[in-house]
Amino acid sequence: MITFGLKKFTSKYQFYSKLTCFSAALLLSACGAENASISQKTQGGAAVAENVQAQPAFPSSEQVLSDIEKVANWQLPRLDSLAYIQFKRDESLEAKRWVQAVFYTGLKNLAERSANPTYKRWIGYKGNEWDWQLGPIPYYGDDQLIADTYIWYYNHQQQDPKILAATQKAFDDVIAANYTVDLELTRELIVDDGHKIHACQTRWCWADALFMAPPSWFALTKATGDPKYADYAHKEMQATIDYLYDENYKLFYRDSRFKDKKGDFGEQIFWARGTGWVFAGLARAMEYIDKNDPRRAVYEKVFVDMARKLKSLQKHDGSWAMSLLAHEKSPLPETSGTALFTFGFAWGLNNGLLAESEYLETTAKGWQLLNSAVHPDGKLGWVQAIGAAPGQVSKDDSQIYGVGAYLLAGSEIYDFMLAKEQKGRM
Repeated sequence: MITFGLKKFTSKYQFYSKLTCFSAALLLSACGAENASISQKTQGGAAVAENVQAQPAFPSSEQVLSDIEKVANWQLPRLDSLAYIQFKRDESLEAKRWVQAVFYTGLKNLAERSANPTYKRWIGYKGNEWDWQLGPIPYYGDDQLIADTYIWYYNHQQQDPKILAATQKAFDDVIAANYTVDLELTRELIVDDGHKIHACQTRWCWADALFMAPPSWFALTKATGDPKYADYAHKEMQATIDYLYDENYKLFYRDSRFKDKKGDFGEQIFWARGTGWVFAGLARAMEYIDKNDPRRAVYEKVFVDMARKLKSLQKHDGSWAMSLLAHEKSPLPETSGTALFTFGFAWGLNNGLLAESEYLETTAKGWQLLNSAVHPDGKLGWVQAIGAAPGQVSKDDSQIYGVGAYLLAGSEIYDFMLAKEQKGRM
């Protein structure tokens, strides 16, 4: 049974109905506030964003929190239908899998900061509904992301061993299996209970995996005190970095297939969201790694080197091109990659890895672009659809992983501004 305010709801239908009404009420109050929108012009048939002020600055922490609550409140009552998504809607609706799990990763960060109890209660409600299980292929990195939200709920809300049980068993089984397959992504497939993955995906052979899996492993070590989960994550993260990180470009290939692929303008393809998964994933992993752990230095160096490169690739409008090296030749904004980068930059500022003098403006421009992509009702637009490479995007395109990334970015910016306000500097 779930308590919601002063009432109790004994059925899923009643809870959804109340959540929808509650979110609608919040949105109505928020709609009166002005919200910048992406203005467009036609240039060679493409829409170009022109939305960044000459001197970007963050709004107050209160306003940042209001902004991210508005987007979360738009998304929550739509999670079970996703009627606005046309491409791969069925995949997006799959419980416990990566698309949904990215949203919950952002929602838990919002839940930590918001006085609204709905977010924590919703996470607990879904965890119980899913019996705290991982996705359908527990050894597959994408299906391990939801564990990070479960572990957070265990640490912050309810220390019930059942919450961790399925995750521990799955991770113990992975350690015991000791997968040693090569990290090259080939046509060879594994079929498990009707689900297909590439053979190398028993390990972390694609860039996205560094966001999806390692933080859950490091978090489990923190929650249980058992170092074997962190030890495994260190070993596999290092292997993936060695294989997919390009030392010259300071960027990550999405997977081995892209090492010799060129984009529309002859540029080497580095997919923004793929690189964003890594940049944000490094930040999320380091949240659980002690600063005196000598193995952390590798991640810090890669993170800082990536930040320097990514800063140079940010477009005038505050976004990053879907093919990063296409830069201004690719005029459309895209918000999922931009949100992941903005989260990473804000996290770096908050944790002393990036200097404000060098990276504050980059972060602020990214945050401005993201908020200009939020529709008046709270829908986040300009989110590239599910894929593995640069593609197309439009103002109305939205996806829940984009919302999750937006919530992550906003939570870090909220922390940044709150700290400044508390110190009386701004």
